Amino acid sequence: MSLETELGGDTLLDSLPYYDAPLDAATTAAVQAEIAKEMKAHPPQRDYVAHLPPVPDLSFEGHPVLRAEMERIAAGKPMEQLDRKKYEITAPAENEKNAKVWEEGIRLAQTQIGHQQIRLENLRLLETFGTKAYRVNNILVKATGEGLQREMEETDKRIQSLNKKRKYEQMTAGTQLTELQFRWYELVQKNLELEAACMKLEQRVQAKQNSKEVGVLWGDGKEEETNKET
Repeated sequence: MSLETELGGDTLLDSLPYYDAPLDAATTAAVQAEIAKEMKAHPPQRDYVAHLPPVPDLSFEGHPVLRAEMERIAAGKPMEQLDRKKYEITAPAENEKNAKVWEEGIRLAQTQIGHQQIRLENLRLLETFGTKAYRVNNILVKATGEGLQREMEETDKRIQSLNKKRKYEQMTAGTQLTELQFRWYELVQKNLELEAACMKLEQRVQAKQNSKEVGVLWGDGKEEETNKET
């Protein structure tokens, strides 16, 4: 049982899932075959994605780093490991006489000292303000979770209300359709009975007309014989 709804010039097929009885496998296969046949014969005339924005250009022209990364991902290659040499302190050899090597070693050592100083400063800040910051963050997370929970409950209520409304409307419409369907069957049956009765009456009328014609012809023959005898 289906309903056809006109929307924007296109015919959309709707059903009554709360009222319709489930179909068996053979009927379902036949219906799917007919739907596929109709879809091939009548493709949709409306572009259902016309309202969406156009697909962005992902060629990354002018961004070689992003382009190389996307090509790496598309090729399925692993990501390059981070260069950790700049965090390593390697002492030059004792007999090293190249000043640039020693200067590079000193620079790396100074970099590590600065990095460790920043870590110590972060640890001191965390020790001083970390507890309070985590408490505030937990309060915000809890409030956000409670708000999302309330929103989800309200959405569930609206969904249940909408489903109840749909079920009521579909059950009402399904009952009316079933009554109209049975009424249609009754009217068709009555029409067939009336048609059969009319055919019987026509046959009886035709039979009487034929019998009258035969009687008239038979009577005319007797009158001719009587006239000849006289």
